[in-house]
Amino acid sequence: MPPDDMTRVTLSLSALAGGMVWGLYHLGTTLLAGQPVHRQDLVLAGVNITCAIAMGGLVAFFFGPTLAPMIPVAGLRDPHALGFGIGAVAWELAPLAYRWARILAERKAGGGAP
Repeated sequence: MPPDDMTRVTLSLSALAGGMVWGLYHLGTTLLAGQPVHRQDLVLAGVNITCAIAMGGLVAFFFGPTLAPMIPVAGLRDPHALGFGIGAVAWELAPLAYRWARILAERKAGGGAP
């Protein structure tokens, strides 16, 4: 693989680990919330974990190389650290990104913000 592709793969694999850590944190807070946990809660937590892992890997693969030069701290530009960070926050930031994209599209189309 060319070095660029290897960097993308490293970012993606690290992001999968970051998404898993976020997912396990979410599962832990679900289980330790002090409320009765039902099967539906566990299924939703499992789906949430799966989506977080997938989203982290995809975002890191496509946006990681673009984001790396913008990181001011040299240690965080490392593909392992950057990928893990992207994976840990991508699922939480997805709704904001979708909202920003919708607002920008409406502005370009000539409509107003909702």
